[in-house]
Amino acid sequence: MVFDAVQDRLTEAQYAEYLKNPAVSVIGTVPRDFFTSIQRPRFNFTGGDDGQTAVLFQDRNGNNRFDEGDILLGRQIIDAKNLVSFDNPTSASRGGQGSVSQLSGHYVDVAPENALANGKYTDIKLVLQSKAGANGTASQAAINGIQISSNKKAAAVQSVTGAAADAGRKTSAISMEFAVSGGEPGARLKFFADVTDGSGKITTGVEIGSGLLVDGKVNIDTSKLEGRYANIKAIQTYAGSDSPEVAVFRTGGGELVMNWDHIAPTVTISAPATVARLTVGASPALRSA
Repeated sequence: MVFDAVQDRLTEAQYAEYLKNPAVSVIGTVPRDFFTSIQRPRFNFTGGDDGQTAVLFQDRNGNNRFDEGDILLGRQIIDAKNLVSFDNPTSASRGGQGSVSQLSGHYVDVAPENALANGKYTDIKLVLQSKAGANGTASQAAINGIQISSNKKAAAVQSVTGAAADAGRKTSAISMEFAVSGGEPGARLKFFADVTDGSGKITTGVEIGSGLLVDGKVNIDTSKLEGRYANIKAIQTYAGSDSPEVAVFRTGGGELVMNWDHIAPTVTISAPATVARLTVGASPALRSA
């Protein structure tokens, strides 16, 4: 597995032009040095069969397996759509003596929500996952690692709004959608609020959920929320950096206050009361039914 040579050789401005038409072959002017300003780099690899999933990750514990503690960077189902030919990194480098041989394989990209912060990465690996979900042994780290150095700042979030239940009524909705103006596509937005529980106790700055910014919207899971949620804020996270918090308002204006109720209803069953009955012609003593 190796960092994509096209991205490696392009300047940031050239890469922006390349993205407009990736089908056109572009050879950049920068020598291949495994140093890039691209925060969501592409990695090429050989091996694997159609239908398998290539899992790109940081092997934080160094055991050559994708397991607990590792950081998922991207996934790609292997098929004809991600075929690629690329320079063999062990052959002569472009501009040196000899020719550069080509390899045929596939690629996987770092997903937008996992954009890399500046720094050198030597623990990025790839594992192939079967259709049944079984993981193989990971590849070696990307040859020479990769150095990220970018001055790009994520697009700022301008505003965030959400629709509240009418008249502040309680809701048992298990998800909530927020409309976002601005922001970096694919970035993660985390939401925080001051929570009032059933006893009246207030806890400030509680993280209530997070989701990815897609087409100007973010959805979060609210199925575990209980109580009154006010002073809701949103923070965008991208490439290892958090943006300043943004107040979340109600759609149409005004403060957004949510009252979630997910406590399961309870039913109390009691035995029927004893009924006294007088039997005609019998002893006047009462008999129970």
